[in-house]
Amino acid sequence: MYIKQGVKHVRYMAIGIRIAPTLPIASHAGSIPCSDGTVRPNLLKSLDQLLWEHTASGYLDWKQHSHQQISITKAQKWLNISALQKAVRRGQVERAIQFAKQGCQLDADHVFRRLAVCALEDVGIGNLLAVACCLAVLGDKRRRKEVGETNLAAYLARMLAESPKSRLACDLLSLVEYNPSLKPLITDWASASDAELSKHVHDQSLTIENRMLATWLLAGTHRFHSAVLPKSNYRPRAAYERDGCRQNASHSLLHCRSRCRAGQ
Repeated sequence: MYIKQGVKHVRYMAIGIRIAPTLPIASHAGSIPCSDGTVRPNLLKSLDQLLWEHTASGYLDWKQHSHQQISITKAQKWLNISALQKAVRRGQVERAIQFAKQGCQLDADHVFRRLAVCALEDVGIGNLLAVACCLAVLGDKRRRKEVGETNLAAYLARMLAESPKSRLACDLLSLVEYNPSLKPLITDWASASDAELSKHVHDQSLTIENRMLATWLLAGTHRFHSAVLPKSNYRPRAAYERDGCRQNASHSLLHCRSRCRAGQ
């Protein structure tokens, strides 16, 4: 499983990242061939390998500076991980490196999961390659241990802190979650066909709120729960992934969407 079920924001950010590149601020690089509407697993594995090689290359060339590390207690685990995300968000590179290393003293898995959250929540389409690298690294614990988890986490923290930031995915989710005026439309569109929802997603005459709602419903709110959307809205993954492939979504975007979906 690439993302644990408990880290729901990681999976949900993928929905926001899905619609963000349809806005006039991101480019497309040609889609991965699909089988039955879904991204082929062997191609995703190839992308994982390429992303790992890209990350490892930068990691091995990285000349680290010494950082003062404080031994933290279990009671400080959550404070440290919160400080890590804030340092990434604010572009505080040295602090992000320090907090990533300190977190690995207690729970390296927790640090890598939070780095994935940071990548999706705080970096997003600002640097899709960095997001994809974090997800690929998160998905292979054996390889992380082989290269050294502490310094690898520090390298990813540095990469994210230095990246351009975009919280557009969070903002798009909030437009649906905290907009009471959408309630009648939610009831209407929850029973719409996949084809109808896909049309709404790409209809630029609609408001961003409406297009985001259509994207979330198309992804399937039985997997991607919301306090305001029906949990009974079952949608097969194929419809959501097929839609991305038809729109020539970039390889990085398709990788992020596939690696963030529930059940991986």
